[in-house]
Amino acid sequence: MPKNINIISIDAAARFAKKLADAPAKEKTSFSAREVVQMNKDAILQAVNEQGYSFQEIAEWLSEEGAKLSVSTLRSYLRDPKKRIAKTGARAKTKPKGNQAITPQNKDLPEKGLSITNQETDVSPLELEISLQEEKQRERIDAEKLFNKFGGTEGRVV
Repeated sequence: MPKNINIISIDAAARFAKKLADAPAKEKTSFSAREVVQMNKDAILQAVNEQGYSFQEIAEWLSEEGAKLSVSTLRSYLRDPKKRIAKTGARAKTKPKGNQAITPQNKDLPEKGLSITNQETDVSPLELEISLQEEKQRERIDAEKLFNKFGGTEGRVV
């Protein structure tokens, strides 16, 4: 059965385009949780990285204001969409070269709150950790789907 397609005349399309162009901007009276997080991204990251607050505390503050978010949702809203790991599961090259590695044994650990990025990829440790956690979650979901597809509990590793 063919789909019912709405046809609009050129004149009607032009009138609609003019109506849109002439429409005054409406004042925004509310924001989505994602918008609030994006507007306050720098302050949130500063609170977590420099002031010692947890993502759980930030999520609770947002909940008190009516934006109920899980910690994982909050983190996903903070992530830069340009730096997301591809859905294929391929990780960005973030391994430091030479003496760039920052390890617990390294005497030159930065003070709390300093932003540490890899010069090669410009991915912060926070963004990397969030991406890795999401990848692990996708792997768990994929494993669960396979388990459910083939059914049974034989050989299941808990």
